Amino acid sequence: MQTTFLSPTEIKQGLVLYVSFSLIAGVISHYWIILNETYTNEEEVIYVIASSQIESAQEWCRRRKAPVSTDSLVVLLEEDESFLTKDTVFNCHQVKTIELNKLNKLDFQKIGIAKNATIDWLKSAIETSEVVEQELKKRLNLSTNK
Repeated sequence: MQTTFLSPTEIKQGLVLYVSFSLIAGVISHYWIILNETYTNEEEVIYVIASSQIESAQEWCRRRKAPVSTDSLVVLLEEDESFLTKDTVFNCHQVKTIELNKLNKLDFQKIGIAKNATIDWLKSAIETSEVVEQELKKRLNLSTNK
């Protein structure tokens, strides 16, 4: 992949990145969707990671010590988003954060912007999650009454 850098003004809700990172088993790549509605230099970038391992995500929910709802799994069919090449799951119990300077050290490509319907579904699933920290929900302007 090409070396790409994101400026703070490019961090927008729905931005889709294709991120590659090295593991012991080799290089692995996943789509990330940025969730920040607004971004300032003092904040971290908030994102969720796509996976084609739908059954593994469902199993992850079943393995938790406390029951974890599969309502926070967003499954998109290949045709739901132009960037998808197969059916994909976003485990919205696993919302991640990263500092922009660390993100810019990763190997990634800017793919485009996810559809509003996808963003709405992701946010609803995050709001439903019993696992996502209330502070992250607050930063995403989601209800923290759950």
